[in-house]
Amino acid sequence: MAITTIPSTGVYGADIAAPINTNFSEIDEKIKVMIFTMPLTGVVDTRLNWIGNDTVITTGETGDYSTDFGAVNQHICIKINTITTGGDIVITGTKVHESTMIPTAATETITVDTSTDQRYQTNLKWLEITNIDVSDLDTPDYDVELCGYLDFGNSAWTVVGYRADIKTSSNTSDFALQLVKVQDDGSKKMSYVPMEDYGHDSLSNGGKYFDNLRTGGDDRGFTMTGSVPLADNNDNMCYKALDFNSYFTSDENVLDGTLNEGLLIHLEGRTATGTASGISAIDHICLSLYYTKEA
Repeated sequence: MAITTIPSTGVYGADIAAPINTNFSEIDEKIKVMIFTMPLTGVVDTRLNWIGNDTVITTGETGDYSTDFGAVNQHICIKINTITTGGDIVITGTKVHESTMIPTAATETITVDTSTDQRYQTNLKWLEITNIDVSDLDTPDYDVELCGYLDFGNSAWTVVGYRADIKTSSNTSDFALQLVKVQDDGSKKMSYVPMEDYGHDSLSNGGKYFDNLRTGGDDRGFTMTGSVPLADNNDNMCYKALDFNSYFTSDENVLDGTLNEGLLIHLEGRTATGTASGISAIDHICLSLYYTKEA
């Protein structure tokens, strides 16, 4: 399937016979592209969960959590901040079937140890949570979060790079793109591994691109030397990285959906120092995600 046009919003996929250009010369197998588009006119949020979900439900809980909440067909993440003695956490609610989306009453047990600042993820996905029982633990302090991600139907795949085309509405735009791997660390433990964190803050008299991930000789940050803004009004800006296979050395870009792994995509606003602020003067983004996938 070939893509000839990109509508204003949606997700589209295609196969590309690699290499599609010299930048992909390191890739021998066939690569694929998944295209995500989203209008952002008027959006001023500091952070958007574009693809996936890591919304925080509650923080600093020390006993059972019995306040019902909707889990919107996502996994549940329990983040243990501090704990004296580990044990079982029992989660009760309504699960949803992975394929059919049929809801069923269910419980799931997560066994935690004494690791601090440690996240655990349920195997099940849920529509509603009615109780989280931590009575088996000694002096826990924990957070409850949602955890959802792109996993291509629980299959294994590798992100090899991306291209983001960003339509600005003025020469004072600010914006950042984050790609985050949800990593399965075994025994229901999980962690978030950054794959990309790149953005810009444009001023009418200057501005900069900033790299919040790579350092040293790999740092891709750049500051304008004069009074020319990064982009004029209504410009199409471009972020692009095609070196994930060579840059990452510990499988940070390899996602095994047969485990509980996948991809989150966040959009953020940033200031010129790289700190969070509201997304500003961005009308539209089109993200082309390049990947390979096991048969």
